[in-house]
Amino acid sequence: MKEMSQSEKNYFFGITGIQEYNYFIKAGEYYCGDTKKKVATILGSCVSVVFYNQKTNCMAISHGVMPVYNGEKNDFYYVDRAIKNLVNEMKRKGMEKKDITVMIIGGADVLKNDKNIPYVSIGEKNVQSAVNTLKKEGLKISRKITGGPCGRKVVFYPNTGKIIVKNLPSEYNTQYSDLFN
Repeated sequence: MKEMSQSEKNYFFGITGIQEYNYFIKAGEYYCGDTKKKVATILGSCVSVVFYNQKTNCMAISHGVMPVYNGEKNDFYYVDRAIKNLVNEMKRKGMEKKDITVMIIGGADVLKNDKNIPYVSIGEKNVQSAVNTLKKEGLKISRKITGGPCGRKVVFYPNTGKIIVKNLPSEYNTQYSDLFN
């Protein structure tokens, strides 16, 4: 993850109205740390899985695009592998699974089905992959903000556990905060 370019900041500011963050997580990227810098992302059908350890104020987040790993190089592009990698990252930082609070955000159905044909959206598949993988890893989900027709803009405060989620477009605007506290 790198510092955002000015054009990325302009784009994100214009969409979200949120102007207090330092890092932007793109699809297939992750963040793990306890920095005081804010971390942001935008999700449509993608899923972010957030781990937070209140004892150490350490947070890890992924931005997964597809539900199941297919052997390609970027593990964090896939929800299931991203979760396994985040678990390993938290272990390397000396954390036990019992101390990790877990949240799932995203998985919207942003691609409309105009023909009313039954289908499972990629967002729904991403959420289900996250739920199944977390269960296999023995991690309990404390909160889910998933599904629905619109994407989400998200700002994470790693050193406090605070998360702000705003739905896109603005007519669906809802705000959540202090989800882990």
